[in-house]
Amino acid sequence: MNLHSSNLKIRKNSTKTYVLLSSVFFSFSANLYATDSLNLENYLDISMETMLSMDVVSLFKEEQKVQDSASAVYVINQNDIKRSGASSIPDLLRMVPGLNVARISASKWAISSRGFNRLWSNKLLVMQDGRTLYDPLFSGVYWDMQDVILENIDRIEIIRGPGASLWGSNAVNGVINIITKKVSANEGHQLVIEAGNFDQKRSSLSLSSKINDQANIRVYAKDNRRSESQAISETGTEIDAHDAYLSQHAGFRLDWEIDKSNSLILMGDVKQARFDRISTSRTLFPVVTSEQIEDQEDVDAANILMRWESQQSSTNKISFQMYYDYADRGFETVKDKRDIFDLEFQQSLSVNSQHEIIWGLNYRYYNDKTDENNLVLFTPLNRKDNLYGLFVQDKWLLNEYDLSVITGLRFENNEYSGNEWQPNLRVSWSPTSTDTLWAAASRAIHSPSRIEHNGTIVSAHPSTVPGQPDMVFTINGNEEVESETVIAYELGYRTSIKDVLFIDSSLFYNQYDDLLGGVSSDPQCQSYGFNPCHYLEFPITFASNMEGQTYGLELSAEYLLSDSLKLKGSYTYLNMSLKSDIGFAMDEAKQDMVPSNQFSLRAMYDINEDLEVDLFLRYSDELPL
Repeated sequence: MNLHSSNLKIRKNSTKTYVLLSSVFFSFSANLYATDSLNLENYLDISMETMLSMDVVSLFKEEQKVQDSASAVYVINQNDIKRSGASSIPDLLRMVPGLNVARISASKWAISSRGFNRLWSNKLLVMQDGRTLYDPLFSGVYWDMQDVILENIDRIEIIRGPGASLWGSNAVNGVINIITKKVSANEGHQLVIEAGNFDQKRSSLSLSSKINDQANIRVYAKDNRRSESQAISETGTEIDAHDAYLSQHAGFRLDWEIDKSNSLILMGDVKQARFDRISTSRTLFPVVTSEQIEDQEDVDAANILMRWESQQSSTNKISFQMYYDYADRGFETVKDKRDIFDLEFQQSLSVNSQHEIIWGLNYRYYNDKTDENNLVLFTPLNRKDNLYGLFVQDKWLLNEYDLSVITGLRFENNEYSGNEWQPNLRVSWSPTSTDTLWAAASRAIHSPSRIEHNGTIVSAHPSTVPGQPDMVFTINGNEEVESETVIAYELGYRTSIKDVLFIDSSLFYNQYDDLLGGVSSDPQCQSYGFNPCHYLEFPITFASNMEGQTYGLELSAEYLLSDSLKLKGSYTYLNMSLKSDIGFAMDEAKQDMVPSNQFSLRAMYDINEDLEVDLFLRYSDELPL
């Protein structure tokens, strides 16, 4: 059993400053921002009705009330961020029921929804302000580079369950949408300086200003330094993990209300980071060697996004978005450069007061360049790919029956698996303003990644017995690998009782097919020079030979005990069953690496108008070593 240490946070509130104390770090923030739309001074005074009427955009690509949503949705708002004491987005995500958040090192995280958690969790789509953070080379998110200034975040919307009919492939088990604040919400300047024994130093500066009556701009910069964590050696002693890191980034956001009908958003970032790590250096010729070395991973990244929205009429709204994303990432054994260019057009049509249609087109160009190395090989080294997509979403409000029906379909064409169809059906019934019962059925796919199609992973094991050949294990890509698919069924209920108790529950059952596994072949001697068996190779080939089911329960509740004390709790149960027809399953041995039971309890107490105390307790089942 793992019992996570509770985190005590004391904060003094003021329109000018606040002080944050926790068990691990001290923070000082000089805040000259105007008050946000949700009053940070009176978080416990926010009514349940207000919380349920919050708008989210991740469900329908248009604003929709949380209470009316036919999905398992959770929103981390500005007040949650402020009171959490969190220092990063993964820290914030720990409060979300149904998510599994595990720290691997000082900078590496494994985050997933409804199972399949690992470093490269490939069934969770993550976005920031409409830009996809999912990397198609290895399938996953580089959480170490998502170093957003938390004070600039408006909210984080988390959808548990498939979202592929709207957002496309890889939104298999969930969607995380990070939405930053409008510049007009925070006119002024903010300086944040934090220091501690693990988070050595974190500082950020945001400057927001009005250009004219129509335009506002924010510029910001952040410096983040973290010391190395401790690891357990083979002898059982504590050693330095050599995983310290330094990251720096700067960016801007421009909001321009061109006129009453047209608006433009332009934003961009540049980032630079250095991560210490332990890498494995291997050679196959002339001698098979394998040794761990202290390495350094260097990353340079930049992105820019433009989004134009136009309200053509009261029933017709269009938007156009484009972004460019660049990253250069490399260390001793793997080096990769990639460019992503993305275009999207969307139109929202209100047929009448009860019928709304949203449709859109998107195109994505992906170009990656890898170097020859001794750990992960790609053939060819460079590759260019294109993705085309079309989606349509239809929403009906049947007021006479208190029903809302959403049907959706997305078509995609990618160069790994060809044409893909991802449908969706969601129904919600709201007999009262505080009760909603919903059900959903959907299909989603995870498209193959570059490494699954034409990559090779090499693992060398020099022989320690004289006369016996060295052994080399290779995991090889396979262009016959198909998209992983899920058919998901969900049922949920949420209610608010007398504006003091809120309960949100969901059940789910997922059926997975064509999951990634592997097929091993007979060992083969590889010759070198005059040696006919320089080493013995054990080849393994990726294959779509795995299937499985998951089912579970997600429950969260909020209870306002008094005007000064609120409790928030959550419980998650997950059962995974995976198997392989032939060969072996890559994830079969790891299905126990996700806890079956997770529990959290959060107490928020306002001592007076200027002093708050928060307590956060988390529990998860023990996982095998």
